[in-house]
Amino acid sequence: MVGGGAVGLELAQAFLRLGSKVTVLEVLPKIAYTEEDELSQKLEEILKKEDMEILTGINILSAFQDEHTIYLKFSKNGKEQTIEGSDILLATGRTPNTENLGLHKAGVEVNQKGFIKVNEFLQTTNPDIYSAGDCVGKMQLVTVAALEGAIAAENALLGNRRKIDYSSIPHVIFTDPELASVGLTEKAAQEQGYDVDTRILDLEKVPRARIAFETEGLVKIVAERKSGRILGIHVLMPYGGEVIHKAALLVKFSLKVSDVILMVDAYPTFSEAIKLCCQSFIKDVSKLSCCAE
Repeated sequence: MVGGGAVGLELAQAFLRLGSKVTVLEVLPKIAYTEEDELSQKLEEILKKEDMEILTGINILSAFQDEHTIYLKFSKNGKEQTIEGSDILLATGRTPNTENLGLHKAGVEVNQKGFIKVNEFLQTTNPDIYSAGDCVGKMQLVTVAALEGAIAAENALLGNRRKIDYSSIPHVIFTDPELASVGLTEKAAQEQGYDVDTRILDLEKVPRARIAFETEGLVKIVAERKSGRILGIHVLMPYGGEVIHKAALLVKFSLKVSDVILMVDAYPTFSEAIKLCCQSFIKDVSKLSCCAE
């Protein structure tokens, strides 16, 4: 598997559990590169426990095959190596199919990677043309494409009324456990000038996780230090794709850590992990009795 992003990891684990020996090769320094370091490192640890081989920071040199075997030559730390297998799958991202559309004739500009340039209204450099979906190179998700399509159509017909806001749209890597994220990472928040405070909660401290014997995972919350406003929530846990919808509302409506602490969660649930992580900003949650405040 060449590529350690969402698609590569999801398919790699699927093939692994179907009985294949799987090696993931990633050019970048870590898998799930855009995710929080702690969560991507934990996911790598979990996948390796399943006997998945993961090689990061590699440089692929060539691929070739004979009648029955595919060979992939790569270098790591300056040392050349070759691995072999029955199949190779490339999961290294998508290229927009815009090259032969004659966009330049219509005054529609693309960037160096071929993605169509749009403004916050999804209007291209030709004010009479709007664009939506993966070809604009934002969040490449089917849900986002549907939202962009609706906003682009509305703005094209009625004038620029609606802006696209990606800040509270969640995304999920559907491995087991699932890695889900919404809002800013710690690094992104710092780059935008926020003074941040963060907490990381081990899933071992979540009662539902212990009951279910599924304690491999983490929750990380990024908050603005002075106000306590939640800027990002990142989870690695069973049903993370479900839990992240609660997190998305907290980010979208700029709730504070203190607001979440005052909420009462159903007990025991996986989503309670978000409240527990918020409580960890002010107390040692390992000493809580049940759902005590």
